[in-house]
This record gives sequence, structure tokens and C-alpha cells, in this order.
Amino acid sequence: MSKLVQHITQYTNDAIALVDEQNAITHHQLKNDIDEIEKKLHQHLTENKKRIFLSGNNCSELLEFLLALLNTKHEIILIDPRSSVEEIQSILEETPCHFLILEDDLLSSNFNAIASFSIREKQYHICEYSTEDCCVINSDLKLFFCTSGSTGKAKIFGFTDEQLLSQFKNIADYLGFTENDKSLCQLTITHGHGLMISIPILVNGGCVHYLAPQHCKADNVLQYVFKHRISLLSGVPYQYNMMLQSNLKEKNLLKSLRFCFCGSAPMSAHLATAFQEKFGIHLHQVYGISEIGPICFNLHQQEENKLSVGKVIPNIDYKIVDENGNENNEEGELVVRANFMTNAYLNNEEATTLTFKNGWIYTQDMVKTDEAKNIYIVGRKSNFINVAGYKIYPIEIEKALLSIDAIKEAVVFGVEDALKGQLIKAVVSTFYPITEDEIKQACKQHLANYKIPHIIQFEDALQQTAIHKVELSAYKK
Repeated sequence: MSKLVQHITQYTNDAIALVDEQNAITHHQLKNDIDEIEKKLHQHLTENKKRIFLSGNNCSELLEFLLALLNTKHEIILIDPRSSVEEIQSILEETPCHFLILEDDLLSSNFNAIASFSIREKQYHICEYSTEDCCVINSDLKLFFCTSGSTGKAKIFGFTDEQLLSQFKNIADYLGFTENDKSLCQLTITHGHGLMISIPILVNGGCVHYLAPQHCKADNVLQYVFKHRISLLSGVPYQYNMMLQSNLKEKNLLKSLRFCFCGSAPMSAHLATAFQEKFGIHLHQVYGISEIGPICFNLHQQEENKLSVGKVIPNIDYKIVDENGNENNEEGELVVRANFMTNAYLNNEEATTLTFKNGWIYTQDMVKTDEAKNIYIVGRKSNFINVAGYKIYPIEIEKALLSIDAIKEAVVFGVEDALKGQLIKAVVSTFYPITEDEIKQACKQHLANYKIPHIIQFEDALQQTAIHKVELSAYKK
């Protein structure tokens, strides 16, 4: 039996563990459901260890399905439910599997369903893909994530059951979760951010709420938090920017929150200030990478450090190194390690060699620190724009753009130029009309002249990943 699942199912009371728009599942029922799903899986999957792709939209049934699979000997790779058939096929070519388990809405004629069964309102299909035995890793790795497909070749990496429990328990204990805590998960649980909102709460006996993706609109979320007295909300800047546009009149909509975390993308000073003024609570920045989980939380936010991602949490070692790999405690690349980190990418030796060195993860994130050891993200090591010899990190310009009231979304990158080497291009969507010149004038309040975008492209909405980060590859061609 999975140690993680065993830890979660130790709570057998009638307190509520999972809530979605159709169900409220007690801890006692959660344990029984996991046992029942596991029995059904044994009827359709062989005793030999297999690799299984799992995908579905957020709901109590999907999480129960995942926990049941963790109780088997099989490997599980989580796939974004928004993935197209072509994207899944591309991943399968690099990383073949034996079976795909798909929610009814995601089933395609491209996959042959050999069995189907229902869990309450949801129906899932087991699709056979390969009968080859060579695609199973001979290791203890149990759960795999698929990430970074938006910027290049997808990277797949896994964790053992013990690492999963250690990682989730570390977060639960650091944040002091109890059986009284309730989280609302807006982000897909097939991504690390979504699971980090879900599992640590369950590990300490709390309750997780899910909304269907189409219902995760700003007004719905605000009303849901208020009605159900949610204590943990985590999201990305885009979601919180949309909340700022809400016209709901109720006061203290977010008064029940103990934590309101913002991660997966940079938060602007404008968002931090405006959110506190509107809702009366701090947005706490979080920084992490899927290969190790959350690394920093800014739990003690003050005016002078509101754009910091905070301090590195317990049980994670870190150092800051210069371009030669020498320690530099002021500014450089953040390097981390922990006993619950992954240590390689599946079928991707080049990326493995670049990222994992001597037991450390080289994050590729450039950071700086202040006297209190708070960490600030400066940019990506390999993602800078070279304008006439000036090295410019897009994240700084994106923050400046997002500080403009009219700007809803922004992504910045370099385009080739014969004279200057590269020019700065920004693609934006807006809440209301604003001219290119007005944007450039507003940027001058925050940026040096050589950092002002040369090209500004307007779109009705920017393409996003499953966790509402702008899909850079859709524009950087």
C-alpha cells in the first residue's frame, strides 16, 4: 500500500474530505472509494507493472482515481486534460505507455477503450496503447509529471511514494494545516501546483474543494470562498487580476482565508497593492519548480519585500552561484536540493545533464537576496533579450506592463534585428482600450529607456497553459 495514501486514509471520521459541485465525500467514504476503485482496476490491469497515462478534469472522482492508482504497483504519468490528441501522441512517441485512462469527455476515436467504469457521476475509460514491456522503468518511481511542453520538448520526471509523502508533509507541517483547513483548487491536479493545493491539506486531515474549469471565473471563486469559508486559495497572477475587475458588492469576501498564495508566474507591484486595497488581505508570493515542489513562501510580507518570493522553506538546501558555479550570496542562479527532489528527466539526457549536477537542481532562475535572506526572482538564465549589448530579462518588462491598469495579460520576448541584435516585443491583452504610445509612456515610470518595448502587439486574449500561464511558444515564432 502507498505510504502517502495510507497517511491520507488514516482519517476515518465523518468530516468532509473532498467537495465538488455534485459531491461531498467524508474521510471515511474516501477510504472506501479508494478501495473500491482499486478492486475495479485489478479486474482490468494485469499484475505486472505497467505504465499508465491519466488525464481528467478536476473533481473528487479524479483525485480518488489517482490515489487508488498510487496503491497499485503501476507507474502513473499525469497529462494535462487540455492536451490535444496530437500533443498526447507526441508524448507517447517519446514515452510509450501500456494504457491511457481518460475521462469520458476526453475520449477520442484515436484510442481503443478496452474497458469503462463509472465513479458516481464520472465515467472513465481504460485504453490500451502498447503491449510492449520495455517501456516500464525498473525503479521505485511512482508518479510522473509532464512539464515545459509550452516552451519546447515536454520533460517528464517522477517521484517515489516516499518522496511524495515527504514533500507533501513538509508543506503541510510548515504551513500548519489542520483538520479545520479548507482549500479551493482552481488549477488542474495533473500539474504540480494543483496537487500542492490538494494533497498537503488531506495529509493533515483537512478538506479540498474543486470547481469545474468552466466555473473558475473570478466572481464564482470569490463567492465560493465566502460561502464555504475557504482558508487556503492559491492561483496565478492572471486569476487575481481578474478578481480585481469584479463588481461584487459584498464586503470581506476573502475574510476566511488564512493563506492567499500567488505563484507560477511573476506578480507585479500593482497587483500586490491593488489586491490588498480591494480585499484587505496580502497576496503571498510562492516560488517553486515541479522537480522539487514549493521552494519559497513569502509569509511575512511587508511593503519593502512584497515582491519577494520569501525565504526558502525547511528541509530544502540552497545556494546562489555565478556563471562559473561559484557561490555568490547576492545574485546569481538559484541551486537547490532535498531528499524529495527528482533527479532526472525521462528519455531526455540533454536536459538531465543541464539541470541535475552533483545532487543539486540548477533551476535556471536568476535571483538576488536582501539582508533578511528574502529571495527575488530576476529572470531566467537562458531567457534574456540582447539589445545592443544590454542584457534584459523579460520578467522585468512584464511586471511593468502588468502594473498598468488597462493591461490584462502580457508576454515579452526578443525578435531579431539587424542593427541592434534584438528588439523587445510585447504581446498584450487589455481590459479597455489603450494606445501603444500610452503603454510606452507608462512603462517609462518603471523602466530605463532601453527596456521600453519596441513592438507592441494587441490581442483579444492570450493563449494560456492549463495553469493560466501565457503560452509563450504561441507568439515566439
